[in-house]
Amino acid sequence: MPDVIAGSQKVTQILENQLVIDMEAESAWLDQDSYLFETLTRKVPGGIRNATRMKHEFRERRLIAMTATTTALANAAATTIAVDDTTIFYTDQLIFCPATGEMFSMAEDVGGTAVAGSITVRRLTTAAGTGIVTAIPAGSILVNLGESHAEGEDIPASFATKEETFYTYCYQFDRTRQSTDIADAEEQYGESEIAKQRRQFWIEKKRELNLMLYLGQQTREILSGASSARRHVMRGLQEYLSSLAVDASGLVGGLTLHALGEMIRPTKAHGASSMRKLGICGQNAWAGISAYPDAAVRIAPGSDQKWGVTLTRLITPFGEIDVGYDPMLSDEYGLGGEMYVLDPKHMHQLQLQGMPLVMLLNRVNPTEVHQKRDVITGTRGLVLKLPELHRRIYGVS
Repeated sequence: MPDVIAGSQKVTQILENQLVIDMEAESAWLDQDSYLFETLTRKVPGGIRNATRMKHEFRERRLIAMTATTTALANAAATTIAVDDTTIFYTDQLIFCPATGEMFSMAEDVGGTAVAGSITVRRLTTAAGTGIVTAIPAGSILVNLGESHAEGEDIPASFATKEETFYTYCYQFDRTRQSTDIADAEEQYGESEIAKQRRQFWIEKKRELNLMLYLGQQTREILSGASSARRHVMRGLQEYLSSLAVDASGLVGGLTLHALGEMIRPTKAHGASSMRKLGICGQNAWAGISAYPDAAVRIAPGSDQKWGVTLTRLITPFGEIDVGYDPMLSDEYGLGGEMYVLDPKHMHQLQLQGMPLVMLLNRVNPTEVHQKRDVITGTRGLVLKLPELHRRIYGVS
């Protein structure tokens, strides 16, 4: 582990070998390209957008669902059926049950008014009060096929959905680099110590931001009193997709191409979905995906033969997905079992207007003539719209 120098650094604390002629001109930069997801979310169509407030609100609109699931057994001749969503059913709509092959009609104006949590139905060819023919097991799907209008009837009552409002926070962050004027003035071989520190601090901040985009837990903190300063924490992918996470630990045979395709399928079922998804793989998912073509090899021409395959896109039964490996989704960070299926059209980074991620150089007071101080500062957040178009997969082994 590297030694951490707290506060202002003096020349005696700098690695002395830097002052020796016989040293490499530049340090090797460990983890320089490790922040894959942070880079990708800046390059997707949405890029980085400006927010006018630290609390950023946005709206989403969804179509009315066409299906509901039965929550209890409905016996033969039953006139009420318990379902998980009664609000999508209205008078004279046709309802089909794939499990039994039977179609019947809605027999009340709005679902759930006669019996809470249930819809009142009737057979197609008989009057109200005559129940279904075949028993319907719990957990069965009911498909709403819309109204069947009788000759001369009044038009049905209107119903519609309303937009939903969501929000996320930008968060502000700083990182300070400080050293003395003597440390800056000492002659060194190759790149100066201050230049190296500036580059290192930038890389380290990008790594932190990369993980925040995954792990951030949305918070607005008020330290003490109603008028005190507020601290904001952004929402990350795991929190956005908490209700849409898929546990892959019990998959027989692991994360096969067909299993991955089945996880992609629900994200492609909506009209707003992109044609091609984006897959951010952790350590285990990447190892599994890389083994898909284990019977194939690629030989690079030349004197030194190279064997193996390079995968950048998968073709599943339910659509294509571009894949890449983020080195920070690894066991070293406790994230080796993670994978994310994302829709690139419906995500972007945020920053508060006028406060991008920058490095401010030589930010010192007039009395601090012997100090050299730089500050990395900025604001960032993540917007992930229409979570149904995305998936988090965890527990990949």
